[in-house]
Amino acid sequence: KGAVGYIKNFYIRRTLRILPLYYTFLALALIVLPNWTWFTTHYRYTMLSWGEFSYWLFLSNFAHGIGLAKHGFLVVTWSLSIEEQFYLVWPVLVARYSQKTLQRIILIYLCLVPLFRASFLFGLGNTVLLVDYCTPLRLDGLLSGSLVAIVWQTKNHPWHLLMVRYAKTALPFLGMGVIGVLILQELLLFQEGKYLGQNKWNQAFGVSIVSQFACVLLITILSAIPGSFCARCFESRSLRVLGKYSFSAYLFHEMIYQLIRIEFSRVMTNYPPLVYSMTMFILSGIVLAIVVRTTEIAIEAPFLRIKRYFPTPVSP
Repeated sequence: KGAVGYIKNFYIRRTLRILPLYYTFLALALIVLPNWTWFTTHYRYTMLSWGEFSYWLFLSNFAHGIGLAKHGFLVVTWSLSIEEQFYLVWPVLVARYSQKTLQRIILIYLCLVPLFRASFLFGLGNTVLLVDYCTPLRLDGLLSGSLVAIVWQTKNHPWHLLMVRYAKTALPFLGMGVIGVLILQELLLFQEGKYLGQNKWNQAFGVSIVSQFACVLLITILSAIPGSFCARCFESRSLRVLGKYSFSAYLFHEMIYQLIRIEFSRVMTNYPPLVYSMTMFILSGIVLAIVVRTTEIAIEAPFLRIKRYFPTPVSP
């Protein structure tokens, strides 16, 4: 903040990280596959009005929320759209306001957003789907992480010790809360036969519980003593590799699973469900590993190398 090129370099680095792979994925899903006869014969999806454009413009969360687009391959992109909308605005706010003001904004938001979600769901009668995909109502995790970043990147921040104590105290309780959220969803799923996200109580308050659990887990990791078991676990090479390929896996996993399922649902009709599920899981995992490695070499790595020309500025 305050350094020359702060905002410009941030947006360029973000563009190089997200757009090349994301637009390759969209081109495959929206241009290449729809012109393949085998695909159009076996797969159906709904795309209305400006629904397709919403994917290219990072607005797919709103398109899903109001029912303009229902594409199984692309449904995962709703969370990426929310993230990119957040990163479009947040750097400007960071540049404009002081740390104290940003901290107040975040704390007020985290306290009030569950109540806003509840009022929309129970008071105003809005559908769960619309609230689930509405950007202003789904920033708990991003803003919690931003607050941790502010505190940890500021030397001798007065909130540092307070947040460490909060994490140690709240972690077990929030962990139990997350388990409770999952159990509640599972019980309602089997009782009502609905998709997990259709539980209003979980959508109003469960989202906050899960995001706070992730936040205190992050604080616990950051404050872990170097060389401790916790530090060694989260510094492991396997997690670094997983992080390296996570974006590609996030984009392509549903596409790969659905394409394999189209073919194998006919071939393995007479096999027991467990055998079918295990075969699908293993085969999808193998193909996904090949795809993410290929996209990393052919698309991600060349563009990420350009980031060295736009380094993260050091604050004055």
